[in-house]
Amino acid sequence: MIYWFSMFWLWLFYTIFFPTRVIGKKNMNKGKCIWACNHITNNDVFVVGTKHFCRFYALGKAELFKNKLVGWYLKKLGTIKVNRGTSDIQAVKDCLKVLKEKQKPLMIFPTGTRESSPEEVQDLKNGVAMFALKTNSPIIPMVIVRKPVIFRPNRLVIGEPIDVSCYAGQKPTKELYDEISKKVSQSMEDMLNKYEYKSQKRAKQKKLSKSN
Repeated sequence: MIYWFSMFWLWLFYTIFFPTRVIGKKNMNKGKCIWACNHITNNDVFVVGTKHFCRFYALGKAELFKNKLVGWYLKKLGTIKVNRGTSDIQAVKDCLKVLKEKQKPLMIFPTGTRESSPEEVQDLKNGVAMFALKTNSPIIPMVIVRKPVIFRPNRLVIGEPIDVSCYAGQKPTKELYDEISKKVSQSMEDMLNKYEYKSQKRAKQKKLSKSN
């Protein structure tokens, strides 16, 4: 009840104040899958989540749970607490439970930090690949084209699902994780390049000219 009540008001707020056009809606999966998205601001999870209006779960840094009331509310919204920089076994178990038992989408920001340029999604962390292989979950790559700013139009681009079932039975190695991560990275990079705004292209060209 708390989840759907919150989602309604969040949907209303983000629809009005953060207008975002969704491209590639047909690629979205609302069942067991991993939503792999670039990370720009704390608004990202709501920008994505309010465009699909389904029950999903997402990782959130442990610092957000310091306040007991806020932590309780975040859990109700489906936020999984994770201690960054450590091997958080409990967070891993919670993520696997979402995919294996609850059969719901799990949102992960594989860049690990708030970055969004094509260059910055080239080197992704392997968490997405690991969870996908352990649960045989398709990966849905997606990108928020530019930093969400109040009243500024934006684009959420959803790429074609990456099926990992072809790797079933193979020994999970770093090389295998890297191979899958590279596919996700390439998809995100291509989408950012294809759907970036003219202002972003001009800024990129200006940066290149300065470096030369």
